[in-house]
Amino acid sequence: MILLVLLLTTLLLGWLGFEDFTKALTFPGRITGAALLMVATTTLLGAFAVVDHWVFHSFRYSGTVVLISAIAAFCTNGLLVLKITTEDDSILYPVLLGTLMLGSALAVVVVWQTSIEIPPPKRVAAALIISSLLAAANFGYQNLYQPARRGAKPMVTLTIGNAVLNKARKVFSMPVDIKIENRSDMAFYVLGAEFHAMGERVQLSTDDRLRQKWRSDALGWQKFQDRNPLSRRETHQAGELVAAQPWMGPGFWIDSNDEFCARTLVELPIDTKYDQVALYATASLARKDQIELETFDFKGYSWELKRRKYPNG
Repeated sequence: MILLVLLLTTLLLGWLGFEDFTKALTFPGRITGAALLMVATTTLLGAFAVVDHWVFHSFRYSGTVVLISAIAAFCTNGLLVLKITTEDDSILYPVLLGTLMLGSALAVVVVWQTSIEIPPPKRVAAALIISSLLAAANFGYQNLYQPARRGAKPMVTLTIGNAVLNKARKVFSMPVDIKIENRSDMAFYVLGAEFHAMGERVQLSTDDRLRQKWRSDALGWQKFQDRNPLSRRETHQAGELVAAQPWMGPGFWIDSNDEFCARTLVELPIDTKYDQVALYATASLARKDQIELETFDFKGYSWELKRRKYPNG
């Protein structure tokens, strides 16, 4: 019975710990996963010690290992029961963890009543414990804390090529190269990437503009489409959308120290009414080590899906 309780605890805590250690979005979540993996390792050693304590008798302290692993299983299962019952409505995990907690408590009682030998404290044991704690702290700092604090460093650049007239010489096209560079040591997902071209009209005045007009332009920087340079003689009007398209599909990722390039064309008539064209390239990103995305499947456009669902609407 004790062997079954420790093995089931090892499997459950190992799975939960691995999920938190590799996929948790916060540093405390990663630490929790590492702690669960350590407890799972302890209970696995305890399972081996159970066989030795009752069958082979080759290690004099095997009973002590079983006792320590049973206590660790009891405490961890109890904490998980409290955690899950307060945050989850599911009944499966509380029942399973509660059963393992009771089994661990019974295992502690059974092992304590057997002839176990607890080693006396020694300087070597104290030094081993201290060095283990220091090694665990160093591992957590380098592999858990620092990666959680580092941020991705993407750089999106736009390069405009030479405009080219079409054969009829009525429309000109501007090639625009979009490049995103990952200048960090971690990969990130692309949740969405949009390119916009805004046509703008700029009026020139013979006199300097009033200071209040400058302040109005500065306040306009809070709006994405109205971010124009401050000028003493130019009056920028609200831009009009000329072109818009995604330049990278959702679900793609950029590896560390890698880059991705895309090219698009902006076409305007030769007698365009715009004085300037403002180009914008945006991207929504998420760190790959803190999120896991499923495959994106294109189902269709919103108006098409609505027509299929409500054919007479």
